[in-house]
Amino acid sequence: MPSSGRRRNRGGGPEAFAQVFDRLLSERGWKDRFRLGRIWEVWEEAVGERIACHAWPERAQGRDTLVVAVSDSIWMQELSFLKAEILARLNACAGETPMVSNLRFVLGDVDALRAGWKRKGTGEEGESGVDPAVRRRIEAEAEAQTSDIRDPEIREAFRRFYVIHEVRKASPRGGSHADG
Repeated sequence: MPSSGRRRNRGGGPEAFAQVFDRLLSERGWKDRFRLGRIWEVWEEAVGERIACHAWPERAQGRDTLVVAVSDSIWMQELSFLKAEILARLNACAGETPMVSNLRFVLGDVDALRAGWKRKGTGEEGESGVDPAVRRRIEAEAEAQTSDIRDPEIREAFRRFYVIHEVRKASPRGGSHADG
């Protein structure tokens, strides 16, 4: 009998998306990088609003270093003194296992990074006009679509992605995101 190329679970049926995705993340070594994305979600909670106004995560570097954009050299020096405390608070807020063991501070456009994250983070900014009932339906669909993903952080990331994608499709602008 020719193989369809699909993996089958022990029961003989097709393997669930959640299982395929979880295995793919593990095999490719992407799981740690995926989890690192949680840092952006908890940054302001971990460092406080005062620091968040002057420093924002820019990118991950390697498996455990977070590059943080800082508004000016004075803040860069101040944060270098607080590095150990910030790392401890970040990892505590992110939960489970420590995700970041090093911070690297660079001068950067904190306002742009922060605004970009806030826009992407909730899926609500720029999506006004979507009926609340439609939004609730999308949220319920997202829960159903992601409920089989075992890892809670990955499940939440995919749930958010699904909601953002579907809300944008349902927006009166028809998914267009051009400002104007």
